[in-house]
Amino acid sequence: MKDQIGQFPPYTGTEPYICLAFSPKDSAKVKKTLRLLHERGCRVWYSCRKADGAADLLIRQKRMLDASLTILYLSDAACLDVETKSNLLVYQNKGKPILCLSPDGKDRKLSMGLLESVPLVRLDQCKDEKELQSAVLHAEGFSQDLLGEAAPVQRKEWLKVLPLGLLILSLLLFGVFLYRFMAVPAAAEEEQAIGEVVFSDPLIREAVKKALGKDESIEDLTVLSLDGIPDSWEDLELLPSLQIIEIPQSAIREDTVLPDPAYTVRLKGGSR
Repeated sequence: MKDQIGQFPPYTGTEPYICLAFSPKDSAKVKKTLRLLHERGCRVWYSCRKADGAADLLIRQKRMLDASLTILYLSDAACLDVETKSNLLVYQNKGKPILCLSPDGKDRKLSMGLLESVPLVRLDQCKDEKELQSAVLHAEGFSQDLLGEAAPVQRKEWLKVLPLGLLILSLLLFGVFLYRFMAVPAAAEEEQAIGEVVFSDPLIREAVKKALGKDESIEDLTVLSLDGIPDSWEDLELLPSLQIIEIPQSAIREDTVLPDPAYTVRLKGGSR
């Protein structure tokens, strides 16, 4: 494992800096906290792997002892990690300030060998990243000397074209809206019309289409043969000459509503 998390390299300069201490097993979990500190401009040193021999261990201890503040990701893994625990105890014995971050709200300071007075931030109580950043930056032991120039927020390449993409998507949705509520109703109305007469019921409209001959007009239509019972008989008023309505006997039910007595209803096989 490389001794670096993502695009956030450990600080190697001489200005006041923070030591972010954690177990290598928690490397992925502390990335969010590390990113928030970098975005705020904090100088942060850390290591996300085991020490490679005694010389490497001494270098790490010196980096931790030179830090102005140590922020500890206080998890079960950290309490069981011998290197992390021993380094923290040396740092504490030097009287250096420590800030603990508890991922689940549990207080493991005694298990880590830390003093009860060491401040603890409960990450499970931070509602969002802004609240987490505020909790860390205003915690006891944090100093403005640890802040440098705020780093620009790292954005993925696709985020750079997101505003343009949203604009194009909005235009497409607006076009769909216009088509749905303007073009489609107009086309539907045109489809429902026979000549200059617009029928609202599709069953009656199709029956009229079938009944009309080449030279016959709606005004001369006297017989209308339906394939079922329409939802409404109001369209019959558009057929001034209509006298006979043919309905399949299989379509008649007890609750079937028939047209008024002005028409002769002829069941296929009988009449009314």
